[in-house]
Amino acid sequence: MMTDFSPNRPHRWPALSERAFEVYHVGDAKADIRKGRTFRSCGPRGTTTGPTKNLIALVGVTMMRFIGPRVLSSYYKKVYDGLG
Repeated sequence: MMTDFSPNRPHRWPALSERAFEVYHVGDAKADIRKGRTFRSCGPRGTTTGPTKNLIALVGVTMMRFIGPRVLSSYYKKVYDGLG
């Protein structure tokens, strides 16, 4: 599962965007890929003002500190349970 770079990979990893996933080269010991998430924009054309960016970052960091461990553990449980 960790080394599966087939078109099925975005379906195995729910946080991976199918549109943002692209395989350039897969070798014996490494792979050259592009992966990521697609997010909705925070403002017109994806731009936000400076103070808004700072507030969004502060809220995001605070949330990840408190709920991140639970979210990540449930995410990986979902991914690995899908193997069976």
